[in-house]
Amino acid sequence: MKVFCPMNNKGGTGKTTVSMIVAHDFALRGKRVLALDLDPQCNFSRRFLEMEIDPIDNNIIRPPKHSGIDPNDPTEEAFEPDEGEDGTEHSANIFIHGGTLPYPTSHKNIHVIPGHSELLLSVERVTEQKLHSVVLHQVKDCFKDPYFSENYDVAVIDTGPSKGPLTSAALEAATDIIIPTKMEEMSVEGLIGMLAFWEKTNILRPANKKVNLIGVLANMVKGTSGMHKHYFKSLSEEPNLGQYMLTQILHDWQGYAEGLIKDAKPMLFNRRKDKCATEAKELCDHIYSQMFT
Repeated sequence: MKVFCPMNNKGGTGKTTVSMIVAHDFALRGKRVLALDLDPQCNFSRRFLEMEIDPIDNNIIRPPKHSGIDPNDPTEEAFEPDEGEDGTEHSANIFIHGGTLPYPTSHKNIHVIPGHSELLLSVERVTEQKLHSVVLHQVKDCFKDPYFSENYDVAVIDTGPSKGPLTSAALEAATDIIIPTKMEEMSVEGLIGMLAFWEKTNILRPANKKVNLIGVLANMVKGTSGMHKHYFKSLSEEPNLGQYMLTQILHDWQGYAEGLIKDAKPMLFNRRKDKCATEAKELCDHIYSQMFT
């Protein structure tokens, strides 16, 4: 099973947008997609499910109760939650129990393992001493289970703005990553940190298990911004960074925000003249060719 992950330890770089676009593109190509949300903000989850937001603290976001029916075998009887459990399934269970059950979505080729903000934050607070034993290999090991490796062709993992335990676990599981970044100083600093993080991870991997960096994506680009044009030109010409810069870019257009609304029609379904759909398709074509051809 292939595992794709957009990563950047800076927030606001459009990781969730990229995750959403790519997950839909893979599904439209007939791939069986597992969408995994490891971001405590749970924005990826909210694209597919009606998440429950705490009425007192809207930073607390939980998934809805699971039907108990396996989306990969709906003929099986529904399971009942164990005593004391709330009947939800979520990505934090991968670290707590070693596995979890996906939810079906309105897209037949996409199942989702949603986040749970409180429990993911508790995983994120794991100490450095416990990182290897409790968190680092859990997602990778989970995906080795035949339930996942045989039912899905590709996983798309959405991560938070961090280089903490959750992002480390995602990178450990990944086969291919992309680094979305805004063409602004703070985001570029995050880019440099993520490249170092990726290189450090690959040093520890055998030659046939390296994480493939598809490239650095200039994201949320304002076409009229001289600063954005300057940063893109400078990064593309920089001796060390230029080799990673993708020629495909995503602009700061309203269509991408609208595409994050729950059950919104995927922009890749839009008419050919739609500017968001056109450039998103160009990016997806490149990603697909890197991962599957």
